[in-house]
Amino acid sequence: AAHPNVCSLESRERVSTSNKVIQWLTQSEIKEERPFFDVGLDGDGQVVAVSDTGADQDSCYFYDPDSEPNSFVNLNARKIAQYVDFVDNADYQYGHGTHVAGTIAGKRLDGPGMADGIAPGAKIAFADIGDRNGNLLLPLDQSLLNVGAPYAKIHSASWGSEINFYTTQARNFDQYMYDNDEFLILVAAGNSGHGDAANTVGSPATAKNIIAVGAHHNTGSSSPDFGLGPNYVADFSSRGPTIDGRTKPDMLAPGKAVLSAGAQPDQLGECDPGKVPGSLDKSEGVLSLQGTSMATPVVSGTAAIVRQYFEQGYYPTGVKNENDIMPNPSGALIKAVLMNGAQFMNGVDNGGSGVTDVKPYDNNQNFGRLALQYSVYIPGKTDVNLMVWDRQV
Repeated sequence: AAHPNVCSLESRERVSTSNKVIQWLTQSEIKEERPFFDVGLDGDGQVVAVSDTGADQDSCYFYDPDSEPNSFVNLNARKIAQYVDFVDNADYQYGHGTHVAGTIAGKRLDGPGMADGIAPGAKIAFADIGDRNGNLLLPLDQSLLNVGAPYAKIHSASWGSEINFYTTQARNFDQYMYDNDEFLILVAAGNSGHGDAANTVGSPATAKNIIAVGAHHNTGSSSPDFGLGPNYVADFSSRGPTIDGRTKPDMLAPGKAVLSAGAQPDQLGECDPGKVPGSLDKSEGVLSLQGTSMATPVVSGTAAIVRQYFEQGYYPTGVKNENDIMPNPSGALIKAVLMNGAQFMNGVDNGGSGVTDVKPYDNNQNFGRLALQYSVYIPGKTDVNLMVWDRQV
């Protein structure tokens, strides 16, 4: 650029949108066993920021009879503590954002639901960046990441581009985490990995400090027909490396046939049907979807549980103790705990095309799949020895 006030030009990439079974799959791998919920670790006290197409605020998984979501953070809200309408204040029919937010922290007011979230004790600060057709219109990165401040320490972004290099937006995400070292951003890796396509992880998942989340298969009633199960990478999950040679994605989570809240904008209080819908189906107020967009909020909700673990004094004994409270764990610590406990995969399930071999730390799986039971210590519940040093050289 010839203008004296312009130092560089760069195209702004187009971005797009990229439970119960998953609760026990990521906590124990034993059907209906949720050891972290059993000891009170359900995201209590945590606010997770989400940027997406919108959230259907009167869904039974978010409904609050005592308060209306607004642009200011209200910690007394039951579920949606803040709603910033960068574009509008609603989601579309069976919209992407409602599903994502429900996966993180959805919880029925009247008791357990068939699509409760990963961290049902947490609250949501929602950034509405999508119109009623599902198109995304992003604000400035700083404004986006400030949603939920100063209470939200986790931001979940189930969207991205197909640009595989280190963009200005990726740099801005890294800079935000550097300037706010308690913050952790999680970004969907993308859904362009069919045919083992390399270099398909897209910005801002190409950032360095964030967690780029790929997808693996689900299990049980949520496993698609003929799927090989949770030890296999989903064929659509985008692969690394980045154009500058860095390994991506960072880790994986269940991203096939994830059941969560389903938006019905024209209905009040839409909720569970009489029967759980099948894989990739929908009914009344719930919806099954697949993609790294679905895997990302699984890790985001789990990050809220890990953050609660430190903030409420569960470390190092695994028992809540006010004398062990760590009031402000770093985002780097939460990231390290999640990735350290991840488990390696058996391969990529390509359906009728067979299985692709994978290796530890490769560009299919990197650290592997989320496994909370190998990440933090709970006496009699998990088998892991944990020692941490936070903000120490």
